[in-house]
Amino acid sequence: MSEEFRAKVRDLSSQGLGIVDHPSGKVFFVPGAWEGDEGVFRIESEKKRYGHARLVKLETPSPSRITPACPHQGFDVGDCGGCPWMIASYDEQIVVKTKLVHQAMKRSKILIDPEAIKSTWASPKSLGFRNRAQFKTDGKKLGYVSAGSHEIANIEDCLILNEKCRDHLATLRAQLPSEDWKASPGFEWNFIEVDDDMRAEEIKPNSRRAFKQANEEQNAKMKSWLQDKLSKLEEANRGPTIELFCGSGNFTETLSKVSSAPILGLESAPNSIRELESKNLKNVKILRGDIFVEESWKRIESLMPEPKVLVLDPPRIGFKSLYKFVERFSSLQRIYYISCSIPDFIRDVKSLSGWKILDLQPVDQFPHTPHLELLAELTRV
Repeated sequence: MSEEFRAKVRDLSSQGLGIVDHPSGKVFFVPGAWEGDEGVFRIESEKKRYGHARLVKLETPSPSRITPACPHQGFDVGDCGGCPWMIASYDEQIVVKTKLVHQAMKRSKILIDPEAIKSTWASPKSLGFRNRAQFKTDGKKLGYVSAGSHEIANIEDCLILNEKCRDHLATLRAQLPSEDWKASPGFEWNFIEVDDDMRAEEIKPNSRRAFKQANEEQNAKMKSWLQDKLSKLEEANRGPTIELFCGSGNFTETLSKVSSAPILGLESAPNSIRELESKNLKNVKILRGDIFVEESWKRIESLMPEPKVLVLDPPRIGFKSLYKFVERFSSLQRIYYISCSIPDFIRDVKSLSGWKILDLQPVDQFPHTPHLELLAELTRV
């Protein structure tokens, strides 16, 4: 049997795991534990300086701990691990998220006025907010993949989905078992994507939907933030705008609304480009290309040699070559970076020379998870 020990959770890690100290002095990270919890922990794995453990007996719960609203929530194989923070009150989740941003920026040693880091915007809804989802199915089960496993957590209902998506889930579950949904040889499952723009008859396995922000009310706040920042720009810094990872035009619409200057959007996904083109936005030119390939940079340069504003909303991996891109366009005066990964945001911004963060606004797009969106305004100094 693995060693067990008693401890109190003293903090949460940047990944949202409880931090406990072993009597030996070694640190262990624990899923499903909240700051202030006291109990018995079992060691699951360990390295020289740290390890991972499980909470096996909760003796004294944290004052912030609550009973999860969802019966599928949990940390074992077969449970849905999609909402690991549903064990704590939502108000406390927001406090912790703001704290994690401050800690991350302090560790990064990026020079930023602490006053520039704002309090996290809480989601107006902590349940029923999500407008899209991707389910996995083997023809017998339908749901999400249990954390740290290759097992499908069979989901009867999902409380974070909005009403339309919950209806889609119910419709799909009514079709189980399904021979048509069995995985092909070499695959463990099929995926089924749904969103609240779809009709039930449009849903089919292994069909990708164009990306869209999953929390519509928070997305509206994010677009308002960008619109406000652009509207207040001094005249000298207004001008041609490059938007990288423009997708189907979520932020492009805001840019087109605020700016009369030319806007060049770059995107690689064909379905997103088609959706953006159908919007016929004024002053917007769409370029199909992969920003991770420098050949695309030459095409951007030929179409917009002297941009003033850069807007980017990259995938979770960020944009590692941001500093090279910015060096290539010395006319840039403002950067608006929308990030869904704090570590990658820090890496990218830290690489910039001669730029300063004016405003950093955390946004909680996904309640009950450690995930955070960051809205950052940077200026050349």
